[in-house]
Amino acid sequence: MAQYISQAQATGKPVVTGAGGQPVLTPELLARRQQRQKALADKKAAARKERVEKLAQNLINKLSIYTESAHGENDKAVTASFKVS
Repeated sequence: MAQYISQAQATGKPVVTGAGGQPVLTPELLARRQQRQKALADKKAAARKERVEKLAQNLINKLSIYTESAHGENDKAVTASFKVS
């Protein structure tokens, strides 16, 4: 925003201000802001999806080991070795 104001002042363009004295965004600046926000949201969503997939795979691996190790429902030795502290 500050860059927009300084560029507008350097070229002699008037800076449009709103009721509170804050500069009003032009449609092109608004589009750039929305594009940056969408890119950031997409990046965060991709990172979250990757974390969730990794956690799900780790859980599947741990449950697979547990189910293959246990011989019955009340296998106390296996249950004790897999307790979360």
